[in-house]
Amino acid sequence: MNVETYEVEATHPEVDEAANALIEQLGLEGQKAYTNPETGARCPYRTMTDDETFVYGILCSVKAPAHKFDAEPMPLRVLQVLAHAKDIGVFEGYEVWHPARPMKDPVLVAWMPGEQYRTTRYMLARWGAELDSFPTLMDKALRQHRDNTIAALTKIKSEAESRLASVLGTSDAGLASLRSVSAPAVYWS
Repeated sequence: MNVETYEVEATHPEVDEAANALIEQLGLEGQKAYTNPETGARCPYRTMTDDETFVYGILCSVKAPAHKFDAEPMPLRVLQVLAHAKDIGVFEGYEVWHPARPMKDPVLVAWMPGEQYRTTRYMLARWGAELDSFPTLMDKALRQHRDNTIAALTKIKSEAESRLASVLGTSDAGLASLRSVSAPAVYWS
């Protein structure tokens, strides 16, 4: 089993203490959100990029709270990362993102509320028998997104054609019954 973890830097009390002293000295208010005020422990994990959020959001469509995840056993290293993240105490929740089936390359994600109602997500770990490179995952996600979009638009088109045929096949006397059918909004540019 392969495991990738996403610590930015190793943390231990001496490093956390030095970083917190500099944060205080420099007046870096925004950095205080990454430190547990009770223990002084700092968050060593990085935020997910927009590309990672897109890719893993597409390929790992199931998002289970970590404490409810039961699709497969988590490797020991992933459990250790989760325990460490919980010990830091700066995150509000933990999720495992994974495909519906077959189970492949789950991702452990932590989150905390961000500014303006935005949730900030953090990459903690991912694991699997074979971990594809990120460019490979991006290609897969783009293809799947395209296929999902085509399927959704095809369904909309089919429903619209069916409704149009129904209206075209209605006699003038039957048109009164269509008052309750809402027509889609049409916007002119």
